[in-house]
Amino acid sequence: MNEKIELWFPTPIYYVDNVFGDDFEKTQQLFLNHNFNTIRNDYMNVESSYVPKNSNNIHHIEKFKYVFDKIEKHVYNFAKHLGYINNLKIDNSWINQSVKNDYLYPHIHSGCLISGAYYIKGSEKDKITFTKNIMDMKLPPEEENNFNQRSVDYPCISDRLILFLSDTLHMTFKQKANEKMTLSFNYKY
Repeated sequence: MNEKIELWFPTPIYYVDNVFGDDFEKTQQLFLNHNFNTIRNDYMNVESSYVPKNSNNIHHIEKFKYVFDKIEKHVYNFAKHLGYINNLKIDNSWINQSVKNDYLYPHIHSGCLISGAYYIKGSEKDKITFTKNIMDMKLPPEEENNFNQRSVDYPCISDRLILFLSDTLHMTFKQKANEKMTLSFNYKY
């Protein structure tokens, strides 16, 4: 018998822990002590500084330059593995601040190539969930494996960076920890 099962159309997720290592506390305090203008609305169930086409993106603030320099090395590494070598440029960046029971609706980041989340203050209890198709109505398998997996979760732990293709559907469920702070961003090609 010559059966083959091949895995196509991968959904790559890049993550790295201890991004700032010994400098993490200094970096965390830099964010925690900055006054971000955040809003909450019916679409965003978190306090967010996200404003479309805003020139006040976090990456434009000089004191955060070293943070983006470090993140950008990982973005370029991820992009290289995906087959994109040149011309990546940060498009926007913002802060999400959330408290117990906050959540993010399933969404994508349209118009960009790579999106990311860096957890300034996080918890092992709370996770970001990536899924291929929220409308998948097939019966769940009896045993989950690499051929039938519908979603994957990553804990939102402090000093963790997660990168993904911008059209990857993602969400967070009701937050368990009292507070979380996330730096989010998009890169265009």
